[in-house]
Amino acid sequence: MFLVNHSQKFYPLKCLSQKYRLEQLQRENSKIDRTNKPITSFFGGDQSPSRPPSDESKENDTPTKKADPKKSKHNRTWYDKAKDEDLDVMYCRLCQKHNTKERYACKRLDNVNDHEQGEQHSQAITSAIKCLNFLLQHNIPYTDIFKHLSVGSNAKYTSHRMVNKFIDTMAEHVEDAVYTNIKSSPAYFIMADEPTDVSNRKPIDFSAKYIDVVTGELQTEFVKDVELPDGKAETIYDAAKDVIQTKLSLHNLVAFGSDGCNTMIGSKSGVATRLKDLKSNIININCHNHRLALAAKNSFEVMPLFRDIDDTPTHVFKHYHYSAVRTKSLEKIQKLLNDAEETKTIKNAVHTRWLSHLNAVTSLRDTYESVLTIGTDKVRIESGPSASGLLKKNLKNAATIRVVHVLCDVLKPVSQLALTFERNDVERSTIHPQLQSTLMTLGRLKEKEGVNTTKSSELIKKINVTWTPNELESVHTAEKKFIDGLVSNITTRLQNTEVIDKFTIFRKNIPDEVNNGFYGNVEIMYLAEHLKLDTSIAVNRMDLLTGPTATTKGLLKMEKTLGNIYSNILKISSAAAAVLPLRTAEVERMFSQVKRTITVLQNRTKVEKMNKFLILTQNNKYIDFQVITDKWMLKGNRRLIATKK
Repeated sequence: MFLVNHSQKFYPLKCLSQKYRLEQLQRENSKIDRTNKPITSFFGGDQSPSRPPSDESKENDTPTKKADPKKSKHNRTWYDKAKDEDLDVMYCRLCQKHNTKERYACKRLDNVNDHEQGEQHSQAITSAIKCLNFLLQHNIPYTDIFKHLSVGSNAKYTSHRMVNKFIDTMAEHVEDAVYTNIKSSPAYFIMADEPTDVSNRKPIDFSAKYIDVVTGELQTEFVKDVELPDGKAETIYDAAKDVIQTKLSLHNLVAFGSDGCNTMIGSKSGVATRLKDLKSNIININCHNHRLALAAKNSFEVMPLFRDIDDTPTHVFKHYHYSAVRTKSLEKIQKLLNDAEETKTIKNAVHTRWLSHLNAVTSLRDTYESVLTIGTDKVRIESGPSASGLLKKNLKNAATIRVVHVLCDVLKPVSQLALTFERNDVERSTIHPQLQSTLMTLGRLKEKEGVNTTKSSELIKKINVTWTPNELESVHTAEKKFIDGLVSNITTRLQNTEVIDKFTIFRKNIPDEVNNGFYGNVEIMYLAEHLKLDTSIAVNRMDLLTGPTATTKGLLKMEKTLGNIYSNILKISSAAAAVLPLRTAEVERMFSQVKRTITVLQNRTKVEKMNKFLILTQNNKYIDFQVITDKWMLKGNRRLIATKK
């Protein structure tokens, strides 16, 4: 756009000598044009990014030179003046470069203000914020993307300070939306867990599950990432208390979830115990997947034979994982022995990964003969045994072969139970039958060999390994003790409090033999008393659970029209929806994002900045770019866009 006024000269060039004017024009023409694109020209509002128009497409070919903001009439940095001394012209270098629709205007100050506050400039900043959000979602460094963008020395918006302001504005907007939704929910469940990264710091992540009062749907949102000086229960409690009281709300908090370690659930000074001093009726939720993993880990530790063999899959994994030559040799041997193109890889067993043990022993079972065939390598990998050591001491041993196959049978029902806990749509009423089925399956394996255990005898004979009857009896005894210990640990660790068991009444299908007129009255009475609600109203409206309005969404609609009549039963059903299923996998998923961001080359990122990244990447649906742009404009005197009041 250019602004014309023939009544006066914007730059009094006539007062200069002809020679001086020519020298000045030559100096201006000899300057190297900037090749970097301005951030507002790279993004054309709602249009896709486009190249600058060619010379043929420009309607105005009058040469220009940059105006000096200190000497300019209106003290603006986004326009240039014409070099033609016969024209008193101002050009908006952005609009001129992109050949925009709005071209002419008077040079009055009010019109200049209107132009810089116009929709084109606002859309440019909105587009820049959208781009930054995209970079955050895909973990892309902005320094590589924005290196070609500039719009003048004082309005680039590509510095670290300005990018941090963009991020701060977006994070504040998303935080406000998340915290407001959680506060307005009838009930919410807060989860906490401690990730680790290469920076070796001690942060703790908080997430929350709640019922959205607008949609009636269950939502899970990231809340905050807090750095801790240590891992003591008191320190974690102080962080949780600060988040609950300053960011969220205490009155609609119904449960606290953790991995079930002693620091979190200790009966004397655990975090959950301390939180009950703030609110006595908080329900303590132990993640069932964590508890199941701990039950399996403890079962290995108490049986020396199983504990020693438990390390074998890890040693075999390391032996092949750190050598491409050995991995290729294993593939060739498998193709030769199995006469097939498909090959298996050795997997690692990690106690913190719920399903890794079954995958590890299954992969070792499938490649056992191939590993023994090429197990003559003398090279050691780190501190692990060499292949020849594995061959002599562990793998070529009847007890090892049998225990590996026994674990394939024993860990299969345990992994199926873990997958049940992983499901989002699992009902509390189905967990107990699934648990009992798992325990019964483990009990049968004591009396009768499983499918994989039976195949172990064939492999033992095939590789010519022998053992004495006493050795066989010793292994059988160890197997039974291991299964007994696993059953006992699962039963003990997966016990729930009475209040959690009462949530079993919230189910999609009520059995026909149940008397619907009285179904759930006892449980609802107990839950209402625990949540300190009016028990008479709660019990009288139990018919809602057996009709078409038995969902939280339906109860929300009725509560809006009929007021507090349904508020108690709504809070109980919302609490049930928030705490079931009994797991904290949602907060675990934050760890992957942390590890993608905090890398070896980026290990100096502060926890405060990491918190903003997580807020934006995990709660991206709350981003409103136009609102964020307006908030950013109000935070200072912007060079490119005048502050809107």
